[in-house]
Amino acid sequence: MTEPLHVSGGWVQGAQLRLRVYRANRSGRTGGPIVIVLPGIDRTIAALAAWIGAVSCAFETVLVELPGQGESQTPATISFESLVAELRAAVAGATDLPVILVGESLGGLAALAIAADPPANVVAVMAVDPPLSPATQPHLVAGVRRLMVERLENPFLPALSKAVLGIGPAGELPVRRSHLPLVMAATAPTLLMTGDIHIGDTRAIDLFARTIDGAELDHIRRAAPQNVTVRVIPGAGHAVLTDQPEAALDALKQFVAPLTGS
Repeated sequence: MTEPLHVSGGWVQGAQLRLRVYRANRSGRTGGPIVIVLPGIDRTIAALAAWIGAVSCAFETVLVELPGQGESQTPATISFESLVAELRAAVAGATDLPVILVGESLGGLAALAIAADPPANVVAVMAVDPPLSPATQPHLVAGVRRLMVERLENPFLPALSKAVLGIGPAGELPVRRSHLPLVMAATAPTLLMTGDIHIGDTRAIDLFARTIDGAELDHIRRAAPQNVTVRVIPGAGHAVLTDQPEAALDALKQFVAPLTGS
């Protein structure tokens, strides 16, 4: 029987906002590196409990709720630049120990932006299926709009989605934007992770398909700087960390081992 995940709550200061954090450490390690997780737009500590539990057996792990998410403070307005500034300040101030920054989906876009100018404590970045061209992915547009309906108690969610993904409520045309330049601008050692389940794959009936398409992957493999590594996880779609948690953790360990000696 899997041991329940025990976390301790706390706060970290962003650029202007206080952000909620949850810490877990089954590893017993105290000297770092620390894994800091930036979740997707509607992902909670409960949704990521299995992966957080697995990671915390190897590293002390901290999940930072995004601005306007959970108990984190909500800004009056939001832009992608202000979101990244809040999270970059939070990561820089969270610890003096080496940090492995992990972001999934929308959090992965923020992690990629931070990788271009990382705080001194960040030694590696893992971006998990960040939606590089969100408005061109019909299943992502539909999924985000469904969340807006299901999460009416969180009126900030549509603003966050529009600011970062270009996706507003039904009836509004999605704004086409490409976040592919974030991959090319990364200066930190960066692992770009996605799954192999794509739109049109019969497995996408059961799992939400990845948002990085094949053409984008081919371009990244050809043109990305040498510090960027691509890893495709079999049997996973967009939510790699929960679709294949052990495989995602193994890939992370392999990537950071030469960088951290861990």
